[in-house]
Amino acid sequence: MQLALFDDIQVKTKTKIKWSYSKSDVLNQCARKFYYKYYGSLKTKALNEPYKERLIALNRLSNKYMIQGKIIHDVIKNYFKYYKQKKPWDVNKLIWWANKVYNEAIEYSKKFKIGQDEDNYPPSVFKEINILGNSWSEIKEEGEEKITTSLTNFFNSEKFTFLKTGGELNNSLIEDSTKFTIEDTIKVDGKIDIAFEQNGLFHIADWKTGKEEYQETSLQLIIYAFWSINEQKKILDNINIFKAYLFINELDILKLTETEVLRGKLRIIQEANKLNVLETFATNSNVDAFSKRNEVAICNLCPYQEICEKTG
Repeated sequence: MQLALFDDIQVKTKTKIKWSYSKSDVLNQCARKFYYKYYGSLKTKALNEPYKERLIALNRLSNKYMIQGKIIHDVIKNYFKYYKQKKPWDVNKLIWWANKVYNEAIEYSKKFKIGQDEDNYPPSVFKEINILGNSWSEIKEEGEEKITTSLTNFFNSEKFTFLKTGGELNNSLIEDSTKFTIEDTIKVDGKIDIAFEQNGLFHIADWKTGKEEYQETSLQLIIYAFWSINEQKKILDNINIFKAYLFINELDILKLTETEVLRGKLRIIQEANKLNVLETFATNSNVDAFSKRNEVAICNLCPYQEICEKTG
């Protein structure tokens, strides 16, 4: 039996399909959030979305984990930028600047009104403070601890010395795009945190600001391998991929096998085709085609929770 929801919808196959790890990650986390983020909250997508204006406004919200992670990544990126300009920052300046940005976001979040006019580069807005009414002082203390510990480890820990000195090389790649094409139809888009070549080996690292992950090899890391092989012309055996857990001071190294890379390629193809099918429903504003996760821990971090609770 075909649901009425799917009546009158014909799926069109694109000659080119855009796929990114970030899109895939959101979709796997919660399909409804995926719809709101990439369609419902965008002015040029899902034009019949009844909550369009509110979704656009809610899109300004973020959560503390994302804000903390982004600030740490941005400060590390700036460290390498200024180092290469012969204007190196010491660890105290890294920590000072990161905490300054973090506290500006907290203060901004206290007074922010969803939908208000803003400057071109406004601070991030904490959902926990602005919507949920959580204690801003606890968020401040927690964030400053994570920022200070993570950046101190980045700068001083022997576990990260190799990556830090590699990033300081003039030819290192810092937050570069990782674009390439699979099967001539799937355009893969992403970004690496850091990559450099040394002694015939190509090293790639992903800065992590949370806890250590115990899971199957991340698809994100396989994408780095694809990019290294296709765009940087490296040999798989000469590629080292690191997960650098700054807060807990741990470093994992991965050597991918051809089988893992092949599985990653097949998964990307499968997910890209899934995105292609879903785009038809999203463009037609068929929100019911995107199921809710309905888990408190996930929902409370989602900027679109308010609208999601109003829908079926």
